Amino acid sequence: MSASDATATVFLRPLPSSKNDDSSPAGLQLQLERLAAERGFLRDVTEESLQKEIEEGRKEEHDDAENIMEGVEGEEEAADQAEKDDTTLEDRQKELLEARNKMLNAVQHAGFYALNTLDLISFLLSRDPKRSVETSMSPGFKAQNFPRGSFAIGKTPHPFKDAKELKVEAYKEERVRLASRGSRMKALETATGDILKAATQLETEVRKEVQYWNEILAISEKGWPLQRLRKDVVRSPFAVRYGSPEASDHFKARGLAPLKMDKDGKIILDPSLTLKPKTLRVRVSENGVITAESRLTANKGIAESDIEESIKLARNSVFEEEIYHEICIEARDLLPYGVETRNSVVELELSALEQPSLVPNDKKILIDCIPLDEDAISQKEQTSEWVAEVVAQGLRLLLGHEHRMRRYRRATSSRSTPAQRPRKSSPPLLRTLLAIVSHHNAVNSLQQYLELTGRTLKAAGVNVTLNLTREKSMADLSRTLSKTEQGLDPIHQVLELLVKPLEGVAKLSFPSNPKGTLVITVRTSFGPPTYGTQFKITVPEALAATVTTATLPKRDFRFQNLEEVRNYLYWALSLDMAHGLLAKQYGKQAEVWLKEPRFTVTLTGKQQAVKKIVEVELQDARLSVTVGESILGDMDEGADRVEWSDGVGEGSLVDKVRSLVG
Repeated sequence: MSASDATATVFLRPLPSSKNDDSSPAGLQLQLERLAAERGFLRDVTEESLQKEIEEGRKEEHDDAENIMEGVEGEEEAADQAEKDDTTLEDRQKELLEARNKMLNAVQHAGFYALNTLDLISFLLSRDPKRSVETSMSPGFKAQNFPRGSFAIGKTPHPFKDAKELKVEAYKEERVRLASRGSRMKALETATGDILKAATQLETEVRKEVQYWNEILAISEKGWPLQRLRKDVVRSPFAVRYGSPEASDHFKARGLAPLKMDKDGKIILDPSLTLKPKTLRVRVSENGVITAESRLTANKGIAESDIEESIKLARNSVFEEEIYHEICIEARDLLPYGVETRNSVVELELSALEQPSLVPNDKKILIDCIPLDEDAISQKEQTSEWVAEVVAQGLRLLLGHEHRMRRYRRATSSRSTPAQRPRKSSPPLLRTLLAIVSHHNAVNSLQQYLELTGRTLKAAGVNVTLNLTREKSMADLSRTLSKTEQGLDPIHQVLELLVKPLEGVAKLSFPSNPKGTLVITVRTSFGPPTYGTQFKITVPEALAATVTTATLPKRDFRFQNLEEVRNYLYWALSLDMAHGLLAKQYGKQAEVWLKEPRFTVTLTGKQQAVKKIVEVELQDARLSVTVGESILGDMDEGADRVEWSDGVGEGSLVDKVRSLVG
């Protein structure tokens, strides 16, 4: 079949209408939109223009058909001619090269348009700041440095909408407008409420802060030391130190309390500080019966607003607990000296402070720490209440003095190296108390013995003088206070004398030599290296050889108890009266016994010489002299004896001896 036959059967007629042809308003709307896109505005579309276009279309179709037929015929003729003409290889290569160039040009144009399209899309997307579109742009486009987001596209409303859709859109827009307005009004109302609430809260906080800082200022003006806490603490930026900074580590930490703010802005302390305040109680027990008790203050309750009273109560409670804690530590080392702890009560075995009695008396001091409540009040006045009260107040003074001395020592040794700085040691509370009591009893016993011995010698006509100083440091108190140490108050200077070893001095003249004075030193200390009371007797140099028991004479004699002192004094006084007072009355007729209080008197008569032995004995404050004849160096059994005791006796010692010797 030829090309002319194929085209002869072609008929040009309109396409049949589709079954899916939509003649609804929506379908017509789509067709109108398509026509508007193809032909522009519809106002230029008329019946005449449409008829003209139809005729022109038919004419063009006819021309196209003829052209197609002519083209087909031309192609056939060309093919026949090509078959007839022999094409060369060079012509074919030239044709291929032209086709290749056309193809490359087409590819370049396509790449150019693709890059431009990509740059356009990237530049449109650059309006979104979250997108990174620079990597997809071409270098040439980047070099132009167009600002981001300067080009964009938008949607335009559909130009053809019916009345119903317009009404719906208007309704929606009105609802959005009303909703936006209501939302703005609600947001404004909420913001207003929040602002008013914040203003009220700010006013409350300002009032609370003013109240808090006013009370902080009042506490500071009353002398309580304040310090700032950590920066992250909001409700209690300050704390008050009511405890001593020189207390032991445990109580030093407890002596600091944060000043918290309550809901009204007032200051409150930690409730645990004032929950169960404690106090030190001292009692005196005699034969198992409580005879005295230190005065205690009842806890009447403190109002929450009285912050100063709360601080004072917490301070006193911590101070009392520290005293009890320290004496419990001391009690472990003082067990051999009659100090023990039973059922949380520290017991001190204590002899009577008054004159010794012949009736056995078991006296103890009981120290404990009890809660301070309404029942902790002394019920009645006791006869020896002053003893318990003095002990309680003394313990408080000693601990306060220890705190002050720690600060004084730390200030004076601030320039020294850390190795030379003094360490915190246990304060001598019980040790000072035991030292005072032991020294008091030792000096009292020595004084009673010397006074009783003095009265006995006075009754025998032997004149001796007695001078007793109970405590040398207290006797020289005025001179000590005149040397005021910088930074140390006089009261602490006096207390410092009490914690040091106590020393008393008694001076007793010898009967044979009133100028020769025997010195008895009583030294009491309950610290290393010695514990307890020691006695030292110093004899005059002129009598050292006489009253020395050793081969070589010495002047100082040390004793551990009063009984040894009395025995030595009895022997020394008896020896001095026998050798120095009575034997001198007979001159060469007298022959003294070595280291014994006796001598022999040789009496020459008309018939034969007679030897008499005179023996002087001082024992238990009783002076006796015995005179008898010597038989082979011993005194006969029929010797005469005269005694004096406590101011009772007849005649003097010298006269009695003369009358007995004859």
